[in-house]
Amino acid sequence: STDLDLADAVEAAMLNAASTIEAAKAKLQAMMTVAIPNLSDAKLNINENILDYSMRLADAISRLIRAATASQNEIVAAGRGSASKTAFYKQHNRWTEGLISAAKAVAIATNILVETADAVINDTKAIEDLIVAAREVSASTVQLLAASRVKSQLHSPCQLELEAAAKAVTDTSHELVAVVSKLAEHELADQHDPERQRQVIEGWTVYEYKSKEMEQQVEILKLEKDLTNARRKLADMRRYGYHNIDDSSI
Repeated sequence: STDLDLADAVEAAMLNAASTIEAAKAKLQAMMTVAIPNLSDAKLNINENILDYSMRLADAISRLIRAATASQNEIVAAGRGSASKTAFYKQHNRWTEGLISAAKAVAIATNILVETADAVINDTKAIEDLIVAAREVSASTVQLLAASRVKSQLHSPCQLELEAAAKAVTDTSHELVAVVSKLAEHELADQHDPERQRQVIEGWTVYEYKSKEMEQQVEILKLEKDLTNARRKLADMRRYGYHNIDDSSI
C-alpha cells in the first residue's frame, strides 16, 4: 500500500544514506594509500590535508545520520500513540517526504565531496570545487536538521545529539574550507616572484606598458561579465531546479 511504501521509503532513505557515507569513507581510506609520484612538498601537504579533513567530515556526517535516524524513531514513537508507524507517516506525509529528501541530499552531497576531493588531488578539479562541495554538505545538513526539528521533542537526548552532530558537520566543513584555502594561497604565493615581475615590467617601453595595462583592464571586464552571467545562471537554476531527489540520483 501507499502507507507501507512511505514507511519503507523513510527507512530506505536513512539506510541508503548510512551505506553511502560508509562507502565514501572507504574510498577516502583507499585514496590515502595511493602514492602520486613527483609531487612538490606544497602539493603533497595540500593532498594530505584534503584527505584528513574530508575523512573527519565523513565521520561527522556518519554521526549525523545515526543521530537523525534515532531522532526520527523517537518522533514516531512519541507521536503515533496507539496508531501504527505507517499510519503516523500517512498523517504527516509532508514531513515524511521532507525527511526523505533531506537524507538523500546528505548522501548526494557526501558523494560529491569525496569525488571532488579525488579530482582535486589528481589535478582534474580546482580547490574552489572542493570548497563548493564542502559548503553543499553544510547546506544539506541544515536541511536534514530542519526536517527533524519540525516534530522533534525539544531537549530530548536524541534531539540534543542530532543538534551536536549537525554542528560538528558544519564546523568540520568550515575547517576544511579554511585549511585548503590557506594552503592554496601559500602555494600561489610560492609561485609568485615579485622581483622577476618587476624586472619584466621595467623592461617594457611606454607603449608596451600602456598596451598591457589596457589588456589587463579588458581581462578584468570580461571576468566581471562572466561572473555576472554565472550568478544569473545559478539564480535561475535555484529558482527553477528544485525537485524531489529520486533514488537514481545517488
